[in-house]
Amino acid sequence: MENRSPITTFINQDQAMSNAIGEVFPNTHHRLCLWHISKNALSRLGDLNSNSKFMYVFNKCQKYCDSKLEFQQTWDQMTQKFDIENHHWLNMMYKIQHK
Repeated sequence: MENRSPITTFINQDQAMSNAIGEVFPNTHHRLCLWHISKNALSRLGDLNSNSKFMYVFNKCQKYCDSKLEFQQTWDQMTQKFDIENHHWLNMMYKIQHK
């Protein structure tokens, strides 16, 4: 790559990999792979996976919000409506949303 770092890299949520990217490519944007998020959701969301109304809103948060404000409003409505304010995995995902 002619001694240049990638501008952006997409990987899974592996913390060791994230740390390595930050060390080796400090100016590279580290983004999470949507495919991995969706795959992890299957094991992390339990019964919510079979709730079509929840999945509609969750997918909207992942793919279809056009602004930070729209995302925040949709996320807040989702967590309140489905009483998941204390869901560990979703809270962790929210904290790393910048990725």
